Amino acid sequence: MPPKAKKSSKTDGIQLLKQDLKNHTVGSLYVIGGEEAYLKQHYLTALDKEVVDETFRDFNYTVFEGASLTAEDLRDTVDSFPMMAERRMIVVKDLDIFKPTAALKDELPAILSDLPEFVCLVFYYDTIELKPDKRTKLYASIAKTGCIANFSQLERHDLIPWVKRHVRAAGKQIDNDACDYLLFICGTSMTNLLSEIEKACAHSATDSVRKSDIDAVCTKVLDAVTFDLTDAITAQRFDRALGLVQELIAQKNEPIVLLAAVARHMQRLYAARLAL
Repeated sequence: MPPKAKKSSKTDGIQLLKQDLKNHTVGSLYVIGGEEAYLKQHYLTALDKEVVDETFRDFNYTVFEGASLTAEDLRDTVDSFPMMAERRMIVVKDLDIFKPTAALKDELPAILSDLPEFVCLVFYYDTIELKPDKRTKLYASIAKTGCIANFSQLERHDLIPWVKRHVRAAGKQIDNDACDYLLFICGTSMTNLLSEIEKACAHSATDSVRKSDIDAVCTKVLDAVTFDLTDAITAQRFDRALGLVQELIAQKNEPIVLLAAVARHMQRLYAARLAL
């Protein structure tokens, strides 16, 4: 059974999680959250594969919804020995452990401070935002013995190699310019990019994905359409502008959000004009 690793609060949580998986030294406590859904799910799945014996999954893998979790349920599950396997995994979804319910507030610190080595407990922030409160004793305890991994969306320069790998996996190539254009048009959400890469690769009739393929089949995010919309407005091409607005509304964008996006871009243009 792997030992419970001593962990420093100064260590970056994401790097620590990666090291634990690489070195096969998965610990007993992880907190996973952030706005990048693809990375959150990827590392939750990686922990699952590392910890859970597939043969006895039904006995050793438990998922709780945070809204209905009680201290008694959590403690009983944590204290239950794995069945015919070395370890068991417990996933608690959408429980803000830094603002726990009244029923959990008093019990949670004691439970987390004394986790058995055979347990891998993961608090998974799916639809709620992870906001670690570093002022609390609970944070200090988790940072010392566990791992807090908060996945924000990657920067474009970090996404380019990732996009290229997925394009190569589809049997195609993409150069840096086309890759950067894809990120501008489709945004930086990795979950969304996967489907857009698939569409662009399927449309390409050659061995390369070009800007024309991206324009033909990929769905533009709001920021990208805003550039086209403001260009149409300033050029007084109002039919074109109206068509773009209708497309954005059809994509469930609120009119007030569209107005704010156009206003922001107009402010940028005005700032650039003043700078000139």
